[in-house]
Amino acid sequence: MDDRKPPKARRFVESVMTIAKPVLVVDGAGLGIAALGALFVEHRVACAAFVAAGRVVGIVSSNDLARTRRIVRDQHALVTDVMAHAAPIPPTHTILESAADLATANLDYLVVVSEGRPVGVVHACDVLAWFARRHGIRSAGFPASASLRSNT
Repeated sequence: MDDRKPPKARRFVESVMTIAKPVLVVDGAGLGIAALGALFVEHRVACAAFVAAGRVVGIVSSNDLARTRRIVRDQHALVTDVMAHAAPIPPTHTILESAADLATANLDYLVVVSEGRPVGVVHACDVLAWFARRHGIRSAGFPASASLRSNT
């Protein structure tokens, strides 16, 4: 057996995802950008999954807002103006599959869905941190983040 391989449970996104509580789920995409920004601050989150008719239809992250400052300045701008395609995946999706999905679709986040409802998100950094741990790579000058320490 290869000693570098993590336990089997570590190979699935459920082992690296951000759990649902810090993930903001909003029903309906008619929300304004300013209201979304207020929700980010109020709930201390960096992304929101959007649900319509019981399905995840999109996701907006603070990165999306930062990339589209011109739209954000428009007081009448809606979430749909900046919403990215949601890529729902099950908790049993492998981390390697998730890495491929993130890179292929050029996404920051994947929405983890179980029994039709969002239960968490996987950020590209979650996947990179897993690869770094798996290969014993530590930062040369930056302290490990809390998420990197907690999943070792």
